[in-house]
Amino acid sequence: MDRSLTGVIDLDRRGPLPLYRQIYEQLREAILAGTLKPGAKVPPSRDMAHDLGTSRTTIINAIDQLVAEGYLEARRGSGTQVAGWRRDLEGEGAGRRKPETNSGPGPSVPKRWKSRLSKGKSAERPVTARPLRPGIPDIAEFPASLWGRLLRRASYSQSAGAAGYAYLSGHPDLKKAIARHLTEYRLVDTAADDIIVTSSAQAALDLVARLLLAADDPVWIEDPGYRGARAAFMNTGARLVPIPVDDAGMAPARANSPPAPKLIYVTPSHQYPLGSTLSLARRLEILDIADRAGAFIVEDDYDSEFHYEGRPIAALQGLRKNSPVNYVGTFSKSLLPGLRLGFMAAPPALRSALADLQRATGHYASAAAQIAAAEFINAGHYRSHIRKMQSIYHKRRDALIAAIEDEMADVLEPLRPEGGMQLAAILPGRRDDAELARLVGQAGVEADPLSLFSLGRNKRYGLLLGYAAWPEERIREAVKTIASVIRESADAKPRA
Repeated sequence: MDRSLTGVIDLDRRGPLPLYRQIYEQLREAILAGTLKPGAKVPPSRDMAHDLGTSRTTIINAIDQLVAEGYLEARRGSGTQVAGWRRDLEGEGAGRRKPETNSGPGPSVPKRWKSRLSKGKSAERPVTARPLRPGIPDIAEFPASLWGRLLRRASYSQSAGAAGYAYLSGHPDLKKAIARHLTEYRLVDTAADDIIVTSSAQAALDLVARLLLAADDPVWIEDPGYRGARAAFMNTGARLVPIPVDDAGMAPARANSPPAPKLIYVTPSHQYPLGSTLSLARRLEILDIADRAGAFIVEDDYDSEFHYEGRPIAALQGLRKNSPVNYVGTFSKSLLPGLRLGFMAAPPALRSALADLQRATGHYASAAAQIAAAEFINAGHYRSHIRKMQSIYHKRRDALIAAIEDEMADVLEPLRPEGGMQLAAILPGRRDDAELARLVGQAGVEADPLSLFSLGRNKRYGLLLGYAAWPEERIREAVKTIASVIRESADAKPRA
């Protein structure tokens, strides 16, 4: 190595990086690039400090770091020199053959994932939500101060087990609270030992899919249906079998000779995205189909807390003793997405295996958040918050329907869901709803095109509109914007 290090080290004395860091990075780069060959001598620290105009300590710090990382080696009596790992890799002097290299492009995501992801969940959304984004609660109404107090108390009081690895499938206090809530309000036949707490409902779907499905296994899904579930099942290589949906929910009798299912996925309380409620007859029919096929059912009860028309129908899971239903729920809709708390009530046959798989995949939830959530439920705060938000969301649903009927009844037909946080609005004919959603987005309003939720041939065209997070006046303003875009856009015409 040249004592002056000309062309190797060029210090920027006004830059943000400390000088020792600059020396370290530039020497490392020269070694990795092969500019400094194995065996090249490093000048003594005193000489380098003089040549570079730095302190000797600065040089020593940089050299010591390079020695620690294996780029340089210090030999007694011979000073410091570039280590010989590059020579070993290249096989120089060792009679080794160089490994064959791929002359094509570098590593990339396998092609199968592009197809799976394109048919699965939608792309990342902007950080700041705009009206009328579906599926989000009113964050401003969340009792943040109360939750903060509970979370601080939980953080200080949690046991050594909770702070460590003792309760990976769920803290006992939250499992008891969830089981009690589901039994009382959703008539789910479950106990604390059946509850598995996850970081989200999506994580629960992923665990079930990994455990039960293999390549080409047939999975019955609602069509149109939830894209997140579609993604979880497709990621295992399973074969999606679209089952039509009508006003009474999933309609197996309308499917064209579907294969016997390995798994059935259904959203009985408020079908996603059309909002219909699965009838009792259909619920019993799906249970019978699962029994005959030896299949499990996933009941996604994502927003059943919010029901506005009459009394909600009990959960599918509780209709039959020892049913093969894996009940999935989440606090993301009823409370706050950022809590990252989901759960499932697993059938006894799956409970142990799901817990083992969870330990292998890392779909865990914060122990402190679980303890806080348990106290939130047990103290009655959860039911109080649900009652408050149910009243607010009910008014907002009605406000959205009224605004659509007032502003554009001739071009958009709102479906009236019995509950939930969003509604589907149907466009006449086969209008390009994806293009319409894009144009509406440019005008400052968010909406999901209904056609993206379908896999079969009988697509529904329209917009999925959220109302839960937006006050009535903002809902009406957003609807006026959509109406203006629909009327003015030449691109929102019927498809050929």
